[in-house]
Amino acid sequence: NQKSRSNGIPYFDSRRSDDALAVTASVLVELLFSILYAPILMVAKSHIVYDVLTGRDSGWTTQRRGDGATAFADAFRAHRWHMTLGATLALVASQVNIDLFFWLLPLTAGLILAPFLSWLSASTVLGGLLGKLAILRTPEERRHVAMTIIDRYESRLADFAPPPNAAGPIGRLRNDQELCEWHLAQLDGGGEGGFDPPLVLARAKAQGAADIAALEAWLTPAETMALLHDRAFIEARCRIDSAETLAS
Repeated sequence: NQKSRSNGIPYFDSRRSDDALAVTASVLVELLFSILYAPILMVAKSHIVYDVLTGRDSGWTTQRRGDGATAFADAFRAHRWHMTLGATLALVASQVNIDLFFWLLPLTAGLILAPFLSWLSASTVLGGLLGKLAILRTPEERRHVAMTIIDRYESRLADFAPPPNAAGPIGRLRNDQELCEWHLAQLDGGGEGGFDPPLVLARAKAQGAADIAALEAWLTPAETMALLHDRAFIEARCRIDSAETLAS
């Protein structure tokens, strides 16, 4: 049921169970992280606005060119005030009303866990693990995985490809009489069927070809297949005794 674009690369199909599970898991993971990150972003952006209004440096730094990984000590130092604010709100809410504590828990939990979340979101290990589970995978990553699989199988097929100057299927039957006899044993002994254009064209080319190599160079894949199923042709051109009789 997997659909494909014109380039043959698969894309999401909700009817496939693995795609549906991966998308569902991605939505749940993104929802959870969005809930936890929302109060951190709220406090951080409020602090930036305050710095701008008071004329202070808002902390704009040069762009980082690395992998984006953050040490936990740096994350803790950057988010220590978020932790303090979250813990304070949680403590005050628990003293006022336990229901208020649980109601504010998504907000306070995100602030308290801010260093851990910041360090975790910058982890290449976590990103690689989620990628292997197909969670939060982008369409570009899906196409890259698909192309990697295609390249791997094409490289394996290349190992089984015949040499450039190797004989074609008809030539191999001509050169291997045991294979020729086995091939003839697989063909039925029925009479002529209906009109077969590839077979008609292949027989005409066979009459004008000087040898098997020239014939195979002229044949199309459909015509080659037609001749391989033609018992009369195989017996006349591929059997050594028959071929020598015709040549003489």
